[in-house]
Amino acid sequence: MKDREKLIRGDVIWVNLGEHPVSHVHSGQRPCIVISTNKSNGHVYTVIPGSCKMEKRQLPMHAILYPKESGCGLSRKTVFMAEQVTTVDKKQVLIKVGHIPEESDTWSRINDIIIRQLDMGV
Repeated sequence: MKDREKLIRGDVIWVNLGEHPVSHVHSGQRPCIVISTNKSNGHVYTVIPGSCKMEKRQLPMHAILYPKESGCGLSRKTVFMAEQVTTVDKKQVLIKVGHIPEESDTWSRINDIIIRQLDMGV
């Protein structure tokens, strides 16, 4: 990714999360959604990692995105897991593939899983 390109909340990116052998922490190259505020975005980003493995147990902290969803830029059905929220350095970002508008139903689902994971519901 170009050094000058700044990502924003809702961007769908591919990230190299490194290796975490013998761990439940997601690793390797995978799609992620930027969830951090635009005010803090620049050198580091808070992201929710995704997985194309659909045998994962569906939890209230999971949101499935489909390739045809507006702007997501994904080629496969992908489950995003808020329990795996992590921070990545911009050097780990490989490419931006899409953007989910904050006014969309898709973003509303992402926001809901963040709220559930952090137990911020009303």
